Amino acid sequence: MSFTRMGDGLAGVIKGWAKDPEFRWSLLDRAWRSAAGDTMSERAKAESFDSGTLTVRVSDPSWIPTLRDLETDLVIAIRRRPGGDMVTHIKWVSSEPESTGRE
Repeated sequence: MSFTRMGDGLAGVIKGWAKDPEFRWSLLDRAWRSAAGDTMSERAKAESFDSGTLTVRVSDPSWIPTLRDLETDLVIAIRRRPGGDMVTHIKWVSSEPESTGRE
């Protein structure tokens, strides 16, 4: 008789469910909010997911350089959460148009 750890079995179930786009997005959005924390996730919202890249829309473009510096840690934290193992990269986009320097 062989035994499987409960966590291993659960990961397989979640992976199967993650084929449903709505469920997959629900997992990814929760993984982002949990990894980012309340303050950051209020200002930077997960917007879409495609081929391993989670796109996050940032309310203030001045945050993007700091978030890029934190990206590796955030990806690791996301990947530790259910469904987050699909994320390999974060793409940061701004809610506000960037200034061209022309007025």
